[in-house]
Amino acid sequence: MLGAILGDFCGAQYESRCSRYDGSRPLLNGGCRFTDDSILTFATAETLLGGDRSAERFARGYMEWGRAYPNRGYGRGFRSWLENGELARNDSFGNGSAMRVSPVGWAARTRDEALELARASALYTHGHPEGVKGAQIIAAAVFTLRQGASNDELKNYLEATFGCDLSTPVAQIMAQGYAFSAACQGSVPQAVRCFLESSSYEDAVAKALLLNGDTDTQADMAGALAQVRFGVPEAMRAAALAAMDEKMKAVLLAFEGRFMGGAP
Repeated sequence: MLGAILGDFCGAQYESRCSRYDGSRPLLNGGCRFTDDSILTFATAETLLGGDRSAERFARGYMEWGRAYPNRGYGRGFRSWLENGELARNDSFGNGSAMRVSPVGWAARTRDEALELARASALYTHGHPEGVKGAQIIAAAVFTLRQGASNDELKNYLEATFGCDLSTPVAQIMAQGYAFSAACQGSVPQAVRCFLESSSYEDAVAKALLLNGDTDTQADMAGALAQVRFGVPEAMRAAALAAMDEKMKAVLLAFEGRFMGGAP
């Protein structure tokens, strides 16, 4: 969970594309901040801590957190959904469903449960098949890595189950002129590939930022997977906790205590 939040925290300053990440700046710097990716990840975690894990409860959680933390970079469709105030279904295939889903991979007891909870979390706001699939890819990847899967095992499972292509190296993706995409199908596989090539948590996040696409969200997704394999560096954890308000911190610590053995 924190791995996703930190990816967002480090990548937010590059999202507007006014400045591009070139690897020369440290990941932690004065421009770090929490965007909608983090806010809605907290919402997912809070829902999982409760007894009701229905699609409606996930949707209500996203609405509650989105309204409590306005102006965090929510997409246009999600903003309209928040403003409308009704739990109407939206068939978006944006990567918002994937950026917030990593807690599901930690809370699920089986991979089938991870897939079903991911579907429930996406249904109201990202009900398009690609929106649901994006959430399921990240949730299933987190769960699969928790079971000790190798990179090849994870890659083979995701490609066989979801039909995504994870074979293109990050350097080749960049050389081909990767363009910004906020769609699940245009950003989730690329973020997973960044993790597959990484040697540390920081390396996974840096690779996602170097794509210079939807930086905060791709770093969020790559960071979610990297946390399972590498953990989160203590200095980065401390920086994130220092930036959180009490509500955020309470949800994170409760979630870690219940589903992650209290470990960072």
